[in-house]
Amino acid sequence: QTPLIAAIQGGHKDVVLKLLNSGRSINLNPKEFQNIAAAVVRMRDPQILAKLLQSGGEMESSKMNAQNILWAAADEGEPLTVKVMIANHTPLDHQDRFGQTALIRAAMHGHKTVVDLLLKAGADPDIATLNGNTPLMLAANMGYEVLVLKLIYGKAAINLRNHNGNSALMLAAEAGNLESIKILLEYGAKGHLRNKKREQAI
Repeated sequence: QTPLIAAIQGGHKDVVLKLLNSGRSINLNPKEFQNIAAAVVRMRDPQILAKLLQSGGEMESSKMNAQNILWAAADEGEPLTVKVMIANHTPLDHQDRFGQTALIRAAMHGHKTVVDLLLKAGADPDIATLNGNTPLMLAANMGYEVLVLKLIYGKAAINLRNHNGNSALMLAAEAGNLESIKILLEYGAKGHLRNKKREQAI
């Protein structure tokens, strides 16, 4: 572990800035960057963020570092960092190894402001995980009623189904989230659809 990585993981801003400003070459590969991305986001320091994004070396490494920061910011619910990454033209719909986009990760954690920012910036609300779950399905299942509405207003398709044949309405019903059920029905969710087990939401 390098002194820079140790300082980042320890949250020592002054030390991190000193190391970044030392003039030494800093080339963090994507795997190293992935491991420290959340700690970088939690620092909430635009100067540190900018310097680290410039340290990627090769173009592909730089792009992957930026992507890891966006994903971490979505996980952590850090709107300021998300704004920086949007302004940096970081791809919004890039998927991780589980098929999760930044919007999916923000929706999973109930981060309303980040979901808003990503939708307004053009993130696709219908990209699904490897299991076929869209942000709307995840929000409905978790009982995040405000996010269910935001995603519907953001043009999310209401009756898409995952690989088990479950729609957002089915997942809300399965979890007993009454408010999500009401919202989905009000905006056109179909209660008669059946999943692979031949189950219906209503």
